[in-house]
Amino acid sequence: MIPRCFGIGRVVKRSPWNSGEVFVLDLSIPVNCVLRHHRNREDLYEWEYRVFLFFILYVGMTAAEKNSIIEMLAPMLDIDGIELVDVETHSKTLRLLIYKRDGLSVADCQMVNQVVRPILEVHAHLANYAQLEVASLGIDRPLRTAKDFQRNCGRTVQIEIIAQNGHTRQIQGTVVEVHPEEVVLTQADGKDISVKISHILNARIHLKW
Repeated sequence: MIPRCFGIGRVVKRSPWNSGEVFVLDLSIPVNCVLRHHRNREDLYEWEYRVFLFFILYVGMTAAEKNSIIEMLAPMLDIDGIELVDVETHSKTLRLLIYKRDGLSVADCQMVNQVVRPILEVHAHLANYAQLEVASLGIDRPLRTAKDFQRNCGRTVQIEIIAQNGHTRQIQGTVVEVHPEEVVLTQADGKDISVKISHILNARIHLKW
């Protein structure tokens, strides 16, 4: 198995098993990081985890910075009925994902951009980014929290959960109720099923073509 990484910079690390092996992670372009020696699958997973952790810590936005932006802007936008759902970074772009119950317009996105830009500049949150984007939630965005399901009440979703036997199970149904720790779906046969949000591995809106 050959993990792939992408980012900026060049890192040289010694093998985690003290075998004398050295691997070079050139993150200026997409590269293959080849593992020459591993004793078992657990070692391989550990190596991949360390590479992924490095990528997140040194290239992406920190959780503290993300939470700081949300806590600072969310109350202000909430006054206008706009929810700041998430903050993302893509290369040199800082992106705010927003939601409005009655639907977002281009004018809404422009207004939010004009309001939050000077605030982000004053608090130096834009220092590392060349561009600020304000966008609505994508239809294919994963549903992770109770609020995500609340926004999609009445819609059909496809959920992958961990079953009691440890295997995964696919469930499809319409979101009818949302509680802090679980979501209730009505399936095609008319039966309701409750799913604990903590058991969900993946959930998305089911698109009908």
